[in-house]
Amino acid sequence: MEMKMNRNTANNNPFETLFQTALPEQGNKLWDEGDRLTRAAMDAEYAKLSEDKLKAFVQSAFAIQDAYHLVNPLPGEKLPGDALVGIVYQRTYAVIAVAVYLKNKIGNEATQWMDCSLRPMMDSAFAGGIAGHGFDAGDNMRRVLYMLGKAGAEKFLAANPNYSRVFTACLRKLICEIEQHVNADKLDFAQSNLNCPALGRCPTLGEILAAWYAKTRPVFVYGTLKTGERAATLLSGAVFAGRAVMQDCQLYDLGNYPGLKVNTGSVAPGELYYADDVCVARLDRYEGEGTLYTRRRMPVTTEGKTLDAEVYVYNGAVSEKQAVEEWTTDEDAPVWYACYGSSLDSQRFGCYITGGTCAQNGKTYSGCRNTGYWSDSRIITHKGRMYFANSSASWSGKGVAFYSPDGEDKVIMRMYKITRGQLADIQKQEGCSDNWYGNRLFLGVADNGVPIFTLTSKTVRPQNEPGEAYLNLLKKALREECRMRKNEVEKYIAQCLKAL
Repeated sequence: MEMKMNRNTANNNPFETLFQTALPEQGNKLWDEGDRLTRAAMDAEYAKLSEDKLKAFVQSAFAIQDAYHLVNPLPGEKLPGDALVGIVYQRTYAVIAVAVYLKNKIGNEATQWMDCSLRPMMDSAFAGGIAGHGFDAGDNMRRVLYMLGKAGAEKFLAANPNYSRVFTACLRKLICEIEQHVNADKLDFAQSNLNCPALGRCPTLGEILAAWYAKTRPVFVYGTLKTGERAATLLSGAVFAGRAVMQDCQLYDLGNYPGLKVNTGSVAPGELYYADDVCVARLDRYEGEGTLYTRRRMPVTTEGKTLDAEVYVYNGAVSEKQAVEEWTTDEDAPVWYACYGSSLDSQRFGCYITGGTCAQNGKTYSGCRNTGYWSDSRIITHKGRMYFANSSASWSGKGVAFYSPDGEDKVIMRMYKITRGQLADIQKQEGCSDNWYGNRLFLGVADNGVPIFTLTSKTVRPQNEPGEAYLNLLKKALREECRMRKNEVEKYIAQCLKAL
């Protein structure tokens, strides 16, 4: 029997579509229908329809449950794993979302007719977790959790924890894992790799939690409201969505608090939260919205994705001397320090941490107040230009390495994960003047959300070739610690010696 869909155009609300069985050769069309239902459920399009229409939609889905209690328009057909997810499970998850929405809206008593079909459907659909296949299994998990969050799954589970123990256990476990990963800045859970044209952008972990707890307003904070700062409790009840970066904005140190201004080409690191109206009103009072600050909606990037968030922009005057890469009072907060010169050698870099005399140049360093070693290290490349300049007394009056972001070369860097306090102490030992390493340059955030900084001069310095000791140390570090071949090292050094 051919499947006849009761819609006139592809733009009709898909929750007005009544489920019927279909012919096997209609598989691609059925998969497209599943994608369309998933996207519509993520956008909560069902909320636009009357209760009667949604009841009819759910009843038609129950009518084609298969032996496993899943919504299957091809009963009896043996489907491969990807088709099973695309054709059967996607429909089933969308139907469950609508059923949860209806139960929340009109109550358990008015929806008792669902129970004998919905309970076994939940048990079967979530028995092995959220179904997915191949490279996009993580994305499918994100979409289903977001879909159910928008439908009010948290409210449903709170009122009906034993309705389907399988459903409850699966969702509680996954949401708990997301909260633990986000709060630990380990944003690697079910990471999204691709965006599907049919399904749109995959939701971030923060968006999932926001939907789950009905927090609809993304807010970017960069100062005293951040984790560990004095006003962080004002965000109580908001969902922390991880570290984030606001493009074309600059932070300014105003003493006891910072200010943010629009500044093309700059970036401002901070944190993203999802809040409700009550929380935002509380923040408005604290920030002096309309006088000291103005709340605006601007693009922010988190987890590699860009979305619009509300941010408080400073209304007062600032000077360039007040510009900072990041504002914080927490010296123990982690940062990545990206080195590109002699500190590629870990033993040499250790002198800046613990103090002592450097074997290569005989200079004694004071070390950091916190002498604990870095907690992690990794080798990266970053676009720009490494060159040798100035006349360093520590290196026989010869040149040392500097970094310029204005270049297309691949600069070899070694990142050390240290604390903000340690980075400040290292900068003092390196030389804080504008002509040396007084420019703390923000390079972005690592995959775990921790900001990356490097140190260089404010302006491009006069080039000067390095001495033999410095060059030998650099080559040794590139070979032994960066694992480069001898010919690769020579080619890289030649690149750095080129005239700017």
